[in-house]
Amino acid sequence: MVQLCLAVGCSSSGPSGGTGGNGGTAGTTGAAGTSGAAGTTGAAGTTGAGGTTDAGGTTGSGGTGGSGGANGTGVCAGDPAPNPDVATSCNPTNAKAGATCTQNCCLTCGIDSLGQQTCTCASGNKKYSTCDCPRPSKWTTLGGECGDSKCQTAGGPCSPQGYASSTGAPQGATILDGQGCVMNGNVCFTAEADGAHGCVCASDPSGDFVMRCGLVNGWFTNNGTPTTY
Repeated sequence: MVQLCLAVGCSSSGPSGGTGGNGGTAGTTGAAGTSGAAGTTGAAGTTGAGGTTDAGGTTGSGGTGGSGGANGTGVCAGDPAPNPDVATSCNPTNAKAGATCTQNCCLTCGIDSLGQQTCTCASGNKKYSTCDCPRPSKWTTLGGECGDSKCQTAGGPCSPQGYASSTGAPQGATILDGQGCVMNGNVCFTAEADGAHGCVCASDPSGDFVMRCGLVNGWFTNNGTPTTY
C-alpha cells in the first residue's frame, strides 16, 4: 500500500468501495375507488280505496211482553220492582184472593194469556182482597181477539176433545193449544178434570186461525153442547 503524505497529514487508501445500489422505485398510489350510485327512492304506495258501508239490517220486531208488563214480572205500575211475591203468591198458579202478599200483583191471565189480572194486596192483613181476571174488552168486538168474528161467550165440550196443554195430560193425549181451526170465534171446554180450561178458535199474531187455550176464568160458560172448531 502506498502511503501518501500531504501537508495536511498522511492517510492510507484501500481499495475503493463498491457503488451503492439504486433505490427501488416508489410504488404508485392506487386510484381511489368510485362511489356507488345512490339508490333511487321507492315510489309511495297508492292509498287503498275505502270499503263500502253495508246497508243496515232490518230491525226485528219486538217479542211479546211477558207477564207483568214492562215493569217486570208481577209488578203493577208505580210499585217497587222486583215483586218479592213472585216466588210465592204472585204467579199464575197461586195468584188468588186470600193468598199472602206484600204488594199488589199484576199478571197476564186467561186464555193464551190474553187478559190482565190485578191482585190487590190489602194493607191490613197483607192478603189479596181481589184477584180478578176479567174478560178482555174486545172479546165480543169485531176486529178484537177473534178478528173478523166475535168470540163467543158460551160453548160446550170441545169436539174432537183434547187437553188445553200437556200439563197434567196423559201420555199420547191430544193437545189442542196451537191446533189449526176453522170455526173462528167458537169456544169450548177441554178435558181437564177441573172443568176450568178451554179454548177459543182465533187468529194468532201471524194471522192463522188456531186454538188458543188456557184457564177460562169465566170468559165463557159451558152450555153442554159439543162444540166443533
